Amino acid sequence: MNYSELSDIAKRRLKQNNICPICQKEITMYNNIHYIKYKVGRSMEYNFFHTDCLIGARSMVNKGRV
Repeated sequence: MNYSELSDIAKRRLKQNNICPICQKEITMYNNIHYIKYKVGRSMEYNFFHTDCLIGARSMVNKGRV
């Protein structure tokens, strides 16, 4: 997913939380990203990830490293 495909709310949340939790690097508007959103109490929380980080993490799980 590209930055231009995000909703306005997701774009605002990305500006507030622009660090990938897997690689600890900044997510810019030029990166290919994915996100999850989940409810905490009454609010919705967002976590953004680089697509490459998710693919790498998945391959590590499939090889039994994690």
